[in-house]
Amino acid sequence: MMILSRRGSALRGAPRRHGSEAKRFKYRPLDTSVDSIRLLILKGAPSQDSALSCSLFHTSFAESPHYEALSYEWGSPAFTKPMQVEGAQLPIGENLYEALVHLRLTEDCTLWIDAICINQDDPAEKQYQVGPMGFIYHRAERVLVWLGLPMPDLIIEDDNKRLVPNGKDLEMFCAWSWNHTYWSRVWIVQEIALARKLTVCIGKHDMSWARYLATLQRHISFKHLGDKIRKLDEKRKGRHGPSNRLEQLLVDFQHTKCRETKDKIYGFLP
Repeated sequence: MMILSRRGSALRGAPRRHGSEAKRFKYRPLDTSVDSIRLLILKGAPSQDSALSCSLFHTSFAESPHYEALSYEWGSPAFTKPMQVEGAQLPIGENLYEALVHLRLTEDCTLWIDAICINQDDPAEKQYQVGPMGFIYHRAERVLVWLGLPMPDLIIEDDNKRLVPNGKDLEMFCAWSWNHTYWSRVWIVQEIALARKLTVCIGKHDMSWARYLATLQRHISFKHLGDKIRKLDEKRKGRHGPSNRLEQLLVDFQHTKCRETKDKIYGFLP
């Protein structure tokens, strides 16, 4: 039986409408004289009608910040939803919006998310943050792999809110999982391989990386497991070995995708 534990009260609130007078969030520049990053404080949801809201603060690794990092698909830039950041509006992708709604707890939590913690309108800052990207994920207390909302055919037990696929449902879950477009991203190679602790999130439920792989192996033997997932796990186990050399990564993950061609290299650098 596969069990995904409950992260907390994931309270969904419908996004509020914002008129043309809505103030657009403006970033404060990072201090490039130190290894500075932004971290996001995702506000807890006191009620189901609460809008998605957060604040940002600057810190450096010298201050030993505590945070979790999110690994997810950006999705189409044409579809966005508004998020409140310190009283102003910041549009974020639909998939990220869904992730934050379902990962949100009743209390505040601290996250690093590239689309929000990096000023995407500042090319110089984006270049500055690409360098330590691998360290950001390795330094996180936990990396959350967001696969999206659960399949409607999965059985949900009302008593303890567990996702429990059995029989045919397990087969459907495995097929959905290893064919997920998330696994085609270039950047997940370092996000998963370098994470100290890894959790797979589906809706408001989660499970450890080890339990997730064990669930997939219940349906087919590991040697026949989706090639992308198997190779990622191999890189994770041998993160300091020769299999993680750039030339080998380029061969093993030659079919991964990215928006910018140069990311085909940056995404494999530690």
